Amino acid sequence: MARFKDVARGVLARQRFDLALIDGTSWAVDIVPLIGEHEADVLVGARAFAKARGVEEPKRGDELYELGLWVHTLLAACLDPDEPTKPVRAFDSIEQMLDRTTGLDRDRIAFLFEAQQRHQDACSFRKRGLDIGEFINEVIAHAVKEEDPAELPFEQWAPATRRSFVRTLCVQYMNLLESKLPFTSASLDEVKKPENSSETSTSDGA
Repeated sequence: MARFKDVARGVLARQRFDLALIDGTSWAVDIVPLIGEHEADVLVGARAFAKARGVEEPKRGDELYELGLWVHTLLAACLDPDEPTKPVRAFDSIEQMLDRTTGLDRDRIAFLFEAQQRHQDACSFRKRGLDIGEFINEVIAHAVKEEDPAELPFEQWAPATRRSFVRTLCVQYMNLLESKLPFTSASLDEVKKPENSSETSTSDGA
């Protein structure tokens, strides 16, 4: 049987991702899941990033801490696709990513970070869905929590769990609409009438 240290030397699971840049061009990058020491480096880097910009106690929910988490994750997890057999970083530095003349804007950084998190989650063995009991408990939890990002369970979930929750929420809402509105189609196209439509509702109270 192969020893773990020998197995771990292999190239990490890489996924190609095309990012649309501000000038309209597309840039290809390989994203990989983070492991071990990389995770620790990202957390340390995110705290230092926020503290250097005036945040005394960086934590999840602080915008500067979140931005620091994103860029440090991308620095470690984005690889040059032209070097498929070795981990060559796609970004030279955090400063390169944030450069006001040649860097990425906040939306593109967030978009690329989300792509990396989805890939990280896909490579994980963790549970990705919610059963109906868990779903109901989480709906109640979100309904009673204040709108503080640090307090909402949704903010702490893996991307796949978020998708499962939102998907189930939408399905349940569609079922509610179908039970309340006078149509049987699964599509809501007929619900929104054009503003200049001559059709009017004849139902009581309309």
